[in-house]
Amino acid sequence: MNWKQIIALAASIGTIASPIDLIPDAIPILGLSDDAVAVVVAGYTLYKAVKAFRAARMAKAAGGAARNAADAAKGTTKPGGTSPGTTPPAANGAKIIVDPGDQPGRRK
Repeated sequence: MNWKQIIALAASIGTIASPIDLIPDAIPILGLSDDAVAVVVAGYTLYKAVKAFRAARMAKAAGGAARNAADAAKGTTKPGGTSPGTTPPAANGAKIIVDPGDQPGRRK
């Protein structure tokens, strides 16, 4: 998540949790509208953050698969069948979840 998403999420959650509203809840329809907008903003922000995280994870996995294929073509794979600097696949068929922040040269 970037800092804009963090601020939007924190502001949305703060608005929902705060007993002081922009529009008082005593007003029948408008009173809950500011809370509804805050819920929508929080949900959309989380949706975008998760979508970006998944795209980065898939891009890293695709890059690793391409690197493995290139290394196999060159004959530079490790004895276990993986490229240098990669992790071997799980033996029980489980997926390995990789954090995009683990890439060299990227700030966390």
